[in-house]
Amino acid sequence: MTNPYELIAQQEEMDYGPERVALAEEAVRLADLSGDEEAGYDTRMALIDTVNMSGQSEKMFAPFAWCQDFAARHPDYASDYMLAWYHKWLLGAAHQLPQIPLRRIHELHASYAQYARRLGAGASSIPYLQMELAMHVGDHAAAARAYNVWQFAKGDMLSDCPACEAQTGAEYHLFMGDDAATIKQGQHILDKGLTCGHIPHLTYGTLLLPLLRSGKSELAAQYAAQGREMVAGDRDFLSTQAEHLEYLALTDPGAGVAWYERHLSWAEATREMRSKLDFHAAAALLFTRVEGETVRLTLPELVEGHAAGGIYPVAERLNYHREEALRLAALFDTRAGNDFATQQAERTFNAS
Repeated sequence: MTNPYELIAQQEEMDYGPERVALAEEAVRLADLSGDEEAGYDTRMALIDTVNMSGQSEKMFAPFAWCQDFAARHPDYASDYMLAWYHKWLLGAAHQLPQIPLRRIHELHASYAQYARRLGAGASSIPYLQMELAMHVGDHAAAARAYNVWQFAKGDMLSDCPACEAQTGAEYHLFMGDDAATIKQGQHILDKGLTCGHIPHLTYGTLLLPLLRSGKSELAAQYAAQGREMVAGDRDFLSTQAEHLEYLALTDPGAGVAWYERHLSWAEATREMRSKLDFHAAAALLFTRVEGETVRLTLPELVEGHAAGGIYPVAERLNYHREEALRLAALFDTRAGNDFATQQAERTFNAS
């Protein structure tokens, strides 16, 4: 039998994506067949990392629960620090899945806080994560309260990197409707050269619409070109790809069609429903801007409404994406108990 640790070593040399996920899953299967619980823990922790970075975050929950159970029985082997970090990822993943009740998400936040406090940490990351949840469900008052606590809290071992925290600050200002503050924060990230695995990839996407609305179209075009190159074809950036699609719909629908063709298949396949919603809403906007009654598209067969001849009615594409965006938004609104997701989708449909 292949050693599961050998597979983990192999997958760590691969780019994130479906192939790496499959290898990590095989490592877990082999560990379980061997009956070695320590290997089961180690391979599942590796799998959680891989699915988190590969746009398949729905696969985090079962292995994380297994690792929590193992850690409770083997506290000398498992690391509270690593479990706390992975728990943070779990909270972000929960935002993608409307089938997880809001009550359960609050329970996950409380569980994370226990890990953090056991480590003597969390003064910064607890309100930071609460702010992200408030933004996700459209609670502006709660987001502002958490933001103010976070701003004055001292960072610690569980705080995100400076680049990620600065990006979250930009997203907060965008959520609050302050384009000037969003641009200022985003420009700070770029001017200071703050980087990590997701930054400035996310930053360029965040800035595009605020720059357009502020009349800074040349700078928006520059950042759009730089940002598209960074996220093109990467399944971990679907929401950012949607931001670029929205920008192209408003500025260059022809280029938007090419971007749409390149990324639609993953938007159709992914189970990360918030990102799927973002892409469908941006696609609906695109097809309000495409001229003519039909459009030629090269789309894979898995795509809903696939046409063998490659000729698609523009109205059909528009209606499909609009209906899908609204269907998904309704799921998130049901969980949140408001109409925030639908309002966001409608704003995208009507962007100008």
